[in-house]
Amino acid sequence: MEPLLEVKDLDVAYGKIQVLWGVSFKVYKGEVVALVGSNGAGKTTTLKTIMGLIKPVKGAVLFEGRRIDGLPTHSIVKMGVTLVPEGRQLFPELSVYDHLIAGAYLLKDKDVIRERLEFVYDLFPVLKERRSQKAGTLSGGEQQMLAIGRALMSMPKLMMFDEPSLGLAPKLVDAILDTIARLRYEGITILLVEQNVRAALEISDRGYVIENGRIILEGKSSELLESERVKKAYLAI
Repeated sequence: MEPLLEVKDLDVAYGKIQVLWGVSFKVYKGEVVALVGSNGAGKTTTLKTIMGLIKPVKGAVLFEGRRIDGLPTHSIVKMGVTLVPEGRQLFPELSVYDHLIAGAYLLKDKDVIRERLEFVYDLFPVLKERRSQKAGTLSGGEQQMLAIGRALMSMPKLMMFDEPSLGLAPKLVDAILDTIARLRYEGITILLVEQNVRAALEISDRGYVIENGRIILEGKSSELLESERVKKAYLAI
């Protein structure tokens, strides 16, 4: 079976400083795949490269068998790839509704946009209640819901999440991760980047561990949770 997303032998540098070395992994349709590692390991750089925000020095990114490295970001979004960025990156003065409509900028059919809005409001009823509120007045958890909702408006086939639990209270982390798990049952494939290694591996099918810009371990998430190396490095209490 052909993977939905394939990252092949990716080298990435910021100027003369190389940050990724030979990164390769696959995500198949219907999966939740976790890319985990400590801060500064290269997780965010990997996602930005997939989204076309960074050009790789070497390697390739394929989506549905087609090379997308080198394409502009809006073309990648149009193909069905979207990113919920770290830190949410909302506009404080814009309303909830305006954020969601902005997420649908590539959609032309008003009926489809209305359906997407209802889908997001069904997923996050609080966003419907607060649709006229400015994003800056929302709580951290509500802002994360809005960032997810905005990404969902483009009808993605693959959603990538960059540190969705960052800065949230434990109860809200559980709610956001439950939402990510639910999205898979809506037919959306997930690539999850997360510093909370245990939480990420508990809701994913497979995982890749990245350290210092290199993939050092891969396997079923259940097996990685039992790995002594993972336990020692990331799951020590």
